[in-house]
Amino acid sequence: MPDEDLILPGYFGKLPTAGDFVTGGLASGFVQPWDRWLSRHLARHFEPPHPPLRFLLGPDAFGPMAGVVMPSTDRISRRFPLTLAAAVPEAITGMTIAAEDWFEALEEIGDLARSGKIDANALAANLATLPFPAATAEGEPVRRMAFWKPSSDLIDVDPEAPRAALDYLLAECREAG
Repeated sequence: MPDEDLILPGYFGKLPTAGDFVTGGLASGFVQPWDRWLSRHLARHFEPPHPPLRFLLGPDAFGPMAGVVMPSTDRISRRFPLTLAAAVPEAITGMTIAAEDWFEALEEIGDLARSGKIDANALAANLATLPFPAATAEGEPVRRMAFWKPSSDLIDVDPEAPRAALDYLLAECREAG
């Protein structure tokens, strides 16, 4: 596959090596509404030690996008989630399996970043080595939002009223953590 066909992930959120928000490799058309949605629905409830959540976003919810979101902080300990994501051609439920290794690699890179072991430049360099897999995924198209954790079922999330689904996911995280 030629390099121009690679779908590379970008990042948005807080890092302990930075004084405020960092962003790179993601379109502002995604970042701005995603920032508002995270601020309104997830940021206050999603804090360490919660593990990352994986997501697929459909065309009715800032997508199509695929990625992970995880609790993080900036240099002065202000909390806000860190998102690592890629604009994919279509969000399909089968991506949870077909791209399992990619989601896992995003989580590993994100863990390095949110623990302060790498800065935004190193994060960008690491993400540049992690194109979204070209494997064909089968399944249903995701129209809205779907979140999950490794070895859990996909949870459909209404972007306008996500509280019940997010409470369920975060309660599972608390029980596992």
